[in-house]
Amino acid sequence: MSKYNVTSTEKYAEAISDLKHQFKLRFSDFKANETYFNLFSIPFSLPVEDVPENMQIEIIDLQNNKVLKENYFKCNKAQSHFCMGSIKKSIDGTITVVKRHNGHAREPDNTIVVNNFRNVLKHRAATENAILKNIYDEEARRDMVAAALYPWSTAESIMRLARRNSLPRLPANLRALATLFEDGQLQRFGCCDAGFFKGCIQDIENKTSVIFACPQLIRSVLENNIQEVHADATFKVVPANMGYQLLTLHCMIQNYSIPIIYVLMEKKTRNSYECVLRFIKNNLLPTLRPEVIITDYETALRDVLESTFPGARSVGCWFHHNQAVWKKMKKLNYLNYINNNENALKSLRLLMCLPLLPAHSIENGFLLIMAFARNHAVNLDNLFNYYQRYWLRNVGPEIVSVYGLPRRTNNNIESFHNALKMKFSVNHPSLWIFLDHLTHLNKNYHVIVNQLNNNLVPTRHLRIKFLVNSRKIKTASEQLDLGLISIWQFLQRCSYASAVYEQRQRNWDIKNDEDAEEPILDDPQINIPLVMLHEPMDNIPMPVPQEREVAELPLDANNDPQAAENRSLYMVCIEGTLEQNETKYIVLPCGHAWICHNCMIQLSTGHNAVCPICRTDQVSFQRIFFS
Repeated sequence: MSKYNVTSTEKYAEAISDLKHQFKLRFSDFKANETYFNLFSIPFSLPVEDVPENMQIEIIDLQNNKVLKENYFKCNKAQSHFCMGSIKKSIDGTITVVKRHNGHAREPDNTIVVNNFRNVLKHRAATENAILKNIYDEEARRDMVAAALYPWSTAESIMRLARRNSLPRLPANLRALATLFEDGQLQRFGCCDAGFFKGCIQDIENKTSVIFACPQLIRSVLENNIQEVHADATFKVVPANMGYQLLTLHCMIQNYSIPIIYVLMEKKTRNSYECVLRFIKNNLLPTLRPEVIITDYETALRDVLESTFPGARSVGCWFHHNQAVWKKMKKLNYLNYINNNENALKSLRLLMCLPLLPAHSIENGFLLIMAFARNHAVNLDNLFNYYQRYWLRNVGPEIVSVYGLPRRTNNNIESFHNALKMKFSVNHPSLWIFLDHLTHLNKNYHVIVNQLNNNLVPTRHLRIKFLVNSRKIKTASEQLDLGLISIWQFLQRCSYASAVYEQRQRNWDIKNDEDAEEPILDDPQINIPLVMLHEPMDNIPMPVPQEREVAELPLDANNDPQAAENRSLYMVCIEGTLEQNETKYIVLPCGHAWICHNCMIQLSTGHNAVCPICRTDQVSFQRIFFS
């Protein structure tokens, strides 16, 4: 090669052709085209544009690995049928049979069928976010012939590649996620042909929150004159590196809970809540004027909701109250004592019923429960001290009381979060799966709202036991308002509802370890639409015990011997009855009754006697005689 000087571009073609000829004469196995291609590749990299035009097309084809050569093919049944059949495909495309088949039956050409099946799988993997195996199974059921020729083991790699190429790299944080939405790279996550992403908020501490919502669903919901809003947060369904918690806002329509706004938040501080809810109020819910807001007992969230929606009554969730009381009882090592002492168990049930009282009567009810415990030698002093210090002094009766509300818990959101977690089947799922489920779930709730607007029932009716139990609480509340029953009688009648929760908790603690997730108390007032989360859940056990029956109160309280006996109990010591003791007193001037002689002596001691029910001071006690 040294005799050739290829510095002159005019001699490229001549020099290369001569080289090809010399190599071909000297080496019988010389592949001229491949060598020719290599001369125009690294490290030689001769410029194609300097070659005569009649040779440029050939060189470009060679550079694109289109090496012109003869190809040989053998029968695809060579191994199974020992067929020696083969053909040769020439450079010009001519096919020559080298050896014929050995006579085995010819099978139909399924290349087109397999290619179409593969293309459908690639397209769905690239445009959808469902689990790849589920996509393959769906298409396999549609085209079983193609699936028999193209198994999942072959399709998985090409589907994963299509999915990977269709999505950007996972963002490192919420700010990066918002940037992807703002740049239009995640338009596939939408609802009603509109973007599901509504904004990215940063507070003064530079903590980020990302808001998702469907404006059309919000408009449809707000047309129903929303009076009640529920709010709660969860952290187990939040994707990795995508913040600390998921805040969800639900609106109640005809006793159905509809989620309308989702917020991924890096922090749960008061400042973060203020920034998020200010954005929601100004941009998404400017016309919302709820009358009732139910949350758990997170002070920051509750206070910000009160300031965002002034005039609304903010109350805590009855279930969270009972859950906190139960946990504190266990922490104080009272569980065995409760299991073995009926009066201690009754005191706990009555304590859980205090939120059903009006706010101004809760403290009086608490004093009655302590008097019952004292007179029956029940030692729950530490629990009572905790309740008085935290629930009555810190939280306050106005927040604790759910008296007169049609719905007393926000367990609809708890159940919603639980369904999400079960759907993902893991804590902190993939971001793309999380966004896909939220968008599909939001689309399903469009159907629920439209059905409600057409006066249809999206889910089955409430069970009769739930309705009866709720009616009993409502009836007892009305009787308390009219003065037909006392606070003590109200607590005893409503203790059936808390007995259900208490029994389930006891069974749960006996059968499970302390780290297991606790069951959720059913609120018989709320229908939670059972919306499929885009895919069926496969054999995922629900960590909820089976004792889910709600105990019933007797249909006729007047025929209940227990209730009849309660009406004649003394209201302070709660251990004697009018029939057992002839000495009985009423309180003047308020007229509350009845008080036994021993209690009257204790209440009269001191300079200022106070009524144990209404706390009126400067009272006197009048003995009453019955003929």
